[in-house]
Amino acid sequence: MKIKQKFLDKHGFTIVEFIVTMAVMSIFFLGVTLILSSGSKIYLTETVAGNNQEAVTTIMDDITNYVMYGEDVRVFYRLSEGETKVSGKIVMGADASWFTEGTEVYLDPKNDNKLIFDNMSGTKNAVTLPGAGVTGQLTSGAEFYGNGIDLGYKKIYLVSKKIAADNYEGESIYGLSFGSKYYRGLNLKLQIRDKGVVAGDAGKKGIYMIKLTGIGKMAVASSEVSVEGLNRN
Repeated sequence: MKIKQKFLDKHGFTIVEFIVTMAVMSIFFLGVTLILSSGSKIYLTETVAGNNQEAVTTIMDDITNYVMYGEDVRVFYRLSEGETKVSGKIVMGADASWFTEGTEVYLDPKNDNKLIFDNMSGTKNAVTLPGAGVTGQLTSGAEFYGNGIDLGYKKIYLVSKKIAADNYEGESIYGLSFGSKYYRGLNLKLQIRDKGVVAGDAGKKGIYMIKLTGIGKMAVASSEVSVEGLNRN
């Protein structure tokens, strides 16, 4: 009887040993779980980022193709509901009544430092920019960028929704062939500049710098191109 007891004592597990073993196994499996979870998050983030970039690149290709065939092209900034800034900056001398939803603001074709506010109802107002050295204000045509472009045969522009004061979310781009679901909830930002105005070189007019950014919950995608119209004079 004593011999059997000794045999059992020698080959069995005590409660303490069992608890220690389970603790070690728990730590091991916790580590494995964390590694798998981290890998899953990385994979998901990379997948979302890839999808976002593909969407933005496809949208940009569509915009580029249209811009190439534009005639009498005009870059404009389309105001959203309640918006009081143009190209993200205050415009000194502009009356508050000019800032109505749907108004298109663009540079005077005869003066790159003069803005025209067109409310699309037959009323146009103009203001001359103050020049350099003023903080927080649009000071020259070189600083102006549009979120839309009139190609003569069609218009393309960013459609934004007001979230809060000075906070707008780009929901889609008007004038393209994509349905609203294609944008996949990206917060879009579109900037279009006339390279000739930015460089102060009339010879470069008709070349447009376009930047599109899509800000998602997990990743940011962007594309930037310079497009020269085929119908330049």
